[in-house]
Amino acid sequence: KGTVVLCPSAGTSFPWDSRRGMLGGWLPLLSALLVATWVLAAGICLRWRRERTRKAPFPTTTLLPPIKVLVVYPCEICFHHTVCHFTEFLQNHCRSEVILEEWQKKKIAEMGPVQWLTTQKKAVDKVIFLLSNDVSPRCDGTCGRSDGSPHENSQDLFPLAFNLFCSDLRSQTPLHKYMVVYFREADTKDEYSGLSICPRYHLMKD
Repeated sequence: KGTVVLCPSAGTSFPWDSRRGMLGGWLPLLSALLVATWVLAAGICLRWRRERTRKAPFPTTTLLPPIKVLVVYPCEICFHHTVCHFTEFLQNHCRSEVILEEWQKKKIAEMGPVQWLTTQKKAVDKVIFLLSNDVSPRCDGTCGRSDGSPHENSQDLFPLAFNLFCSDLRSQTPLHKYMVVYFREADTKDEYSGLSICPRYHLMKD
């Protein structure tokens, strides 16, 4: 007897072909799932970093203490229109604690001018000699320049301060502690020629 072999019809698929077809159908879905998982993980990581940065304490900035400045000036300078304006400039823009003899008359009377200047010399960081040839037309009786006013009758500590600090000016060791500030052009008088070695600043320019 002969053997009859049945040939598969053209529409019949082998098991391997069916498995390959299933993989081909799942592959796009798996790729999309992997991409979605990666995007989700990246989003969680970014959110975690943002929360960590938000919760991290900001570094606290430590403010340095204000600089103590002693301002000495001749009695002919207008206190209200020159000294006070310069003091406000130091306080508002230079973070300075300004010391004026006009504000400490009681301590000067108790300690004496020499002892008071000596104490301030040791305590302050800067000593400013304020000079000016500018006489403001606004200076009248309202600013304390009239005859008989307390400022007019007060002792001029500028020559005393110059003589007391003159030893430092000659040694040039702590010369950085002293400076001269002037308005417009202020010529240093012959008796104060020692101030010429100090740094000089023209307020309207520098």
